[in-house]
Amino acid sequence: MNTQLQQEIRQLWCDNLGCPTAEEADNYFVCGGTSISAIRLLSAIRDQLGVTLDYTELFEYQTLEALSRRITAALTAKEEAV
Repeated sequence: MNTQLQQEIRQLWCDNLGCPTAEEADNYFVCGGTSISAIRLLSAIRDQLGVTLDYTELFEYQTLEALSRRITAALTAKEEAV
């Protein structure tokens, strides 16, 4: 995860889980994520990155890498719509 966006997502993830670092293959729920912390993470993503994800999407995109791809795709679609 090299881009600025990917680093921001990693930071949101780590801040949410209270962990110092995260790897791309880390699973949110295996790393300690709960349904309550998931809501907080999605809120932080919306507030800081401008991407609104449905709660169920975190269950579909559980790894840091998958979530990053999903957010990147959402931002790309948003830019193309403008």
